[in-house]
Amino acid sequence: MMATYLKSLNCSECQKKISIFRFLTDEELKIMNDNRQEVIFNAGEMIFKQGSPLTHIACLIIGMAKIYIEGFNRKNLILKIAQPGEIIVGPGLFVDYKHHFSVTTIEDAMACFIHVDAIRDVITRNPAFALEMLKQVHESDIKCYEKLINLTQKQMHGRVADALLYLSHAVYKSNDFRTVLS
Repeated sequence: MMATYLKSLNCSECQKKISIFRFLTDEELKIMNDNRQEVIFNAGEMIFKQGSPLTHIACLIIGMAKIYIEGFNRKNLILKIAQPGEIIVGPGLFVDYKHHFSVTTIEDAMACFIHVDAIRDVITRNPAFALEMLKQVHESDIKCYEKLINLTQKQMHGRVADALLYLSHAVYKSNDFRTVLS
């Protein structure tokens, strides 16, 4: 079954609104709402493909997705697990308009896709929103850098322990969890 496209929610009334949207005015929320599409995904479906054109950002509303870099010989590096309430945007937004990582759902999910022109418009209108978006993107970058250090400078048992701690604390928020990741 393929992704289902909807437009049933309204950004100003959405109960699952992305946290940085609190910085938007009603007019700016309308811009976002007029330039978005909801998509429902089954587990394992691709949201973004590394190297593809970056025409939209995704706001994950329901479910989880893995954000990963596709390496050589089909070896992928998971950068993080995106959870509901996260905005998924990469470094290509204002650089080359290309996705620099892939995103695939790890469970059934729903995301709102907002066109980059609407994001760019709102960022130029609203400095508080722009700063908060930069802050979130940079916090995500810092976590990726830390992960890179852990992967390149720890022995295997340390990397496994790090992965388990990340899943326990950051993703499942419990010491007892089941994951579909291998």
